[in-house]
Formats: sequence, C-alpha cells, structure tokens
Amino acid sequence: MAGDFGYGANRSGRVAFAHVVSPFAAFLLMIASLLDILQGASAVADDELYTQAKQYLYELDLTAWGWTHIVIGVLGAVVSVGILRRSGWGLVGGLAVAIVGILTNFAFLPVYPVWSGFVIAFNLVVVWALWVQLDPQPRPDLRPHPIAELKSYQDDR
Repeated sequence: MAGDFGYGANRSGRVAFAHVVSPFAAFLLMIASLLDILQGASAVADDELYTQAKQYLYELDLTAWGWTHIVIGVLGAVVSVGILRRSGWGLVGGLAVAIVGILTNFAFLPVYPVWSGFVIAFNLVVVWALWVQLDPQPRPDLRPHPIAELKSYQDDR
C-alpha cells in the first residue's frame, strides 16, 4: 500500500519503531491540538485573562491570536486522525501543523509562558516522532544488523 510508508516491504528495526511511534505521535498531536483550542478559546472569550507582555518585540491582539490557536488546533485534530489512518497527507500535515504550533506558541510565550511551554514540548515530540518515519528505508551508509547479515548468509548457502 502506498500509505504504509514502506512498512510492508521492509521489516527493519527502524521501520518497526516508526510503526509503533506513529500512533504515539498522533495522540500527542491530538493533545497539543486540544490544548491549542483551549488556549485560543480562553483568549477569544476573555482576553483580559492573559497578562499583557510589557516591552516585547511585538504586540499581539489576543482575540485574533486566540482564533489563530483555534484554527491550528482544529487542523491538528484533523491531521492526527490522518496519522492514525496512516495516510501520506497525515504525516506531512502532522509535521507542518506541529511546526506551525511551535512557532505560534513561541510567539505566545510572553503572554502565557507555562502553557505555551507545555504545548511546545508536545509539538517537539510530535515532530521527532513523525520525522523518524520520513525515511523508513535502511540507509546505505550503515551496516545491516548482524542477525540480518547472518540470515542472508545462511540463505545464500
């Protein structure tokens, strides 16, 4: 299948690890997306809830920023379902949404540092987990696993 990221053809340890990490990344992205939606909803409902950062490089309209977080959160929730279904767009979309989530929460750090820090941490783990799956084929510059080498030697005999 085209959406399996090479799982059927290659049963290396790296591919098996990526196969296990995929649902983990999807659930972490879902959690980070829900946190983004909550963060955005609280900014839209009551922008006085957040303290205004004093003398920061840029000034944010918290209502508009709240809607930005809601949109990113909804996109992340949809993409996490795509990752769970092992679709190609889910992997690429998950990376894109997680990276955009990191950037938007970094910009939100002066307003709400602890919450943004947690969301950034979740998104960093998602980026790592999805990045592992980008190249499931074994790299030619690395030597194969010794057991695989022994098995191929025995098959040749």
